[in-house]
Amino acid sequence: MDPIELLELCKRGSYEGAPPDIVVPHVFTIGEFEDLWRREPARVRRLLDDLLCGPLPADGLELLMKSGALEALVPEIREMRGLGEDSRSALHKDVWEHTKRVVAGVPDQLELRWGALMHDIGKARTRRFTNGRVTFHAHDVVGARMLDAIEQRLDLFRDDATLFTTVRALVLNHLRPAGYKKTWTDSGVRRLLNDLGGLRNFERLMTLSRADLTTKVPTKRQRALNRAAELEERVKQVYADDTAPKLPKGTMGVVMERVAAKPGPWLNAVRDEMEAMMRAGVLDADREVDYYVQSALVLVQSREDLA
Repeated sequence: MDPIELLELCKRGSYEGAPPDIVVPHVFTIGEFEDLWRREPARVRRLLDDLLCGPLPADGLELLMKSGALEALVPEIREMRGLGEDSRSALHKDVWEHTKRVVAGVPDQLELRWGALMHDIGKARTRRFTNGRVTFHAHDVVGARMLDAIEQRLDLFRDDATLFTTVRALVLNHLRPAGYKKTWTDSGVRRLLNDLGGLRNFERLMTLSRADLTTKVPTKRQRALNRAAELEERVKQVYADDTAPKLPKGTMGVVMERVAAKPGPWLNAVRDEMEAMMRAGVLDADREVDYYVQSALVLVQSREDLA
């Protein structure tokens, strides 16, 4: 068996399953795995992708961990194993076991599976014990920086810069849904969308966030799900407002000149009605100003406050 065959074995575990007590000996050195990566990076990446997207990714990942391949290629992931086994760590869940559950809990899409695998890599380097409590402050930011270092060292996503950008955005922002409050402004919601690179990545983030919710306390879980639903509704509203067709600039100024009336609530009311008609398809979008002015004048004539 050579290193590539060992990786094939790990991949098979992701599709066929693997007994939890299976022993996978370290038959190859770290240097041999590193040499394999240098010689056949595309093949190794393809095997890792296939393993992650299998129906039983937790089994495949555990075999990959036991084989020593993860320690050789991505030691940052290896740091998560055992993070929860000492007496003080009983205060929090085992990070590696949690990570495997999250990977298995998201759909078999590369962006989500890689994002789930990497989302907590910063925990090993940010764990602190203070007054009987364990914290991982800024493990999202540290994790994103670690991902940068991994990419610089391995060029892991060399053939897909978009995939790397998406995975990094998921790692960096995976805590933000849990921090959502109703007091967030629309600008704050837009900032989240912009930081993620758009609506599609927001949807991916929410999928990851739900898989990351592994608490067994029913009330705590329900609060988190309610918060996620509220955030999704806010994003939906803000996105709809931002992408809705708008009147050309200066349209209402021309209308005001034609009506020869002072500015007032009527002006906003007419504009809002016009834009509602555009959203409904009653009025065309992207037409010249005069097209909208003519329609606005018809609306103005029907208003009693300007009669």
